[in-house]
Amino acid sequence: MKDQYNKIRELLPTGECNAIHLIRLSEILDSNTKLIKKSIQDMRLNGEPICSSSKGYYISDDPKYTYEWTKTLENRAFKSLKVVRAMRGNL
Repeated sequence: MKDQYNKIRELLPTGECNAIHLIRLSEILDSNTKLIKKSIQDMRLNGEPICSSSKGYYISDDPKYTYEWTKTLENRAFKSLKVVRAMRGNL
Protein backbone atom coordinates (compact mmCIF):
# COMPACT_ATOMS: atom_id res chain seq x y z
CA MET A 1 0.00 0.00 0.00
CA LYS A 2 2.88 2.38 0.75
CA ASP A 3 4.00 2.00 -2.85
CA GLN A 4 0.55 3.19 -3.95
CA TYR A 5 0.81 6.16 -1.56
CA ASN A 6 4.21 7.11 -2.95
CA LYS A 7 2.97 6.94 -6.53
CA ILE A 8 -0.05 9.10 -5.71
CA ARG A 9 2.13 11.57 -3.80
CA GLU A 10 4.44 11.92 -6.83
CA LEU A 11 1.50 12.59 -9.15
CA LEU A 12 -0.36 15.14 -7.04
CA PRO A 13 0.47 18.68 -8.11
CA THR A 14 0.70 21.67 -5.82
CA GLY A 15 -2.18 24.13 -5.96
CA GLU A 16 -5.79 23.89 -7.08
CA CYS A 17 -5.06 25.40 -10.50
CA ASN A 18 -2.89 22.32 -11.22
CA ALA A 19 -5.29 19.71 -9.80
CA ILE A 20 -5.40 16.24 -11.36
CA HIS A 21 -8.73 14.53 -11.90
CA LEU A 22 -9.44 11.16 -10.28
CA ILE A 23 -10.01 9.54 -13.69
CA ARG A 24 -6.59 10.71 -14.85
CA LEU A 25 -4.95 9.34 -11.69
CA SER A 26 -6.73 6.06 -12.35
CA GLU A 27 -5.41 5.91 -15.92
CA ILE A 28 -1.82 6.75 -14.95
CA LEU A 29 -1.76 4.34 -11.99
CA ASP A 30 -3.74 1.65 -13.83
CA SER A 31 -5.86 1.37 -10.70
CA ASN A 32 -9.55 1.69 -9.93
CA THR A 33 -10.92 4.94 -8.59
CA LYS A 34 -12.24 3.36 -5.41
CA LEU A 35 -8.75 2.20 -4.42
CA ILE A 36 -7.28 5.61 -5.19
CA LYS A 37 -9.93 7.37 -3.09
CA LYS A 38 -9.22 4.96 -0.21
CA SER A 39 -5.48 5.63 -0.50
CA ILE A 40 -6.02 9.39 -0.51
CA GLN A 41 -8.27 9.09 2.54
CA ASP A 42 -5.56 7.11 4.35
CA MET A 43 -2.95 9.68 3.36
CA ARG A 44 -5.16 12.48 4.69
CA LEU A 45 -5.59 10.58 7.94
CA ASN A 46 -1.80 10.59 8.17
CA GLY A 47 -1.85 14.39 7.93
CA GLU A 48 -1.05 14.91 4.26
CA PRO A 49 -2.57 18.19 3.03
CA ILE A 50 -4.41 16.67 0.07
CA CYS A 51 -7.32 18.83 -1.01
CA SER A 52 -9.85 18.35 -3.76
CA SER A 53 -12.17 20.41 -5.89
CA SER A 54 -14.23 19.90 -9.02
CA LYS A 55 -10.90 20.11 -10.87
CA GLY A 56 -9.40 17.13 -9.00
CA TYR A 57 -6.88 16.42 -6.26
CA TYR A 58 -3.89 18.53 -5.30
CA ILE A 59 -1.49 19.29 -2.48
CA SER A 60 -2.10 22.54 -0.65
CA ASP A 61 1.01 24.56 0.11
CA ASP A 62 -0.93 27.22 2.03
CA PRO A 63 -1.80 26.36 5.65
CA LYS A 64 -4.54 29.02 5.70
CA TYR A 65 -6.18 27.51 2.62
CA THR A 66 -5.81 23.98 4.02
CA TYR A 67 -7.58 25.10 7.19
CA GLU A 68 -10.44 26.61 5.16
CA TRP A 69 -10.72 23.42 3.12
CA THR A 70 -10.93 21.32 6.29
CA LYS A 71 -13.70 23.59 7.59
CA THR A 72 -15.67 22.84 4.40
CA LEU A 73 -15.07 19.14 4.96
CA GLU A 74 -16.20 19.48 8.56
CA ASN A 75 -19.41 21.24 7.51
CA ARG A 76 -20.19 18.42 5.07
CA ALA A 77 -19.68 15.90 7.87
CA PHE A 78 -22.08 17.76 10.17
CA LYS A 79 -24.70 17.91 7.43
CA SER A 80 -24.33 14.16 6.85
CA LEU A 81 -24.80 13.51 10.57
CA LYS A 82 -28.00 15.57 10.54
CA VAL A 83 -29.32 13.41 7.71
CA VAL A 84 -28.45 10.23 9.62
CA ARG A 85 -30.25 11.46 12.74
CA ALA A 86 -33.32 12.49 10.75
CA MET A 87 -33.51 9.17 8.91
CA ARG A 88 -33.03 7.16 12.08
CA GLY A 89 -35.78 9.16 13.71
CA ASN A 90 -38.19 7.65 11.19
CA LEU A 91 -37.21 4.03 11.86
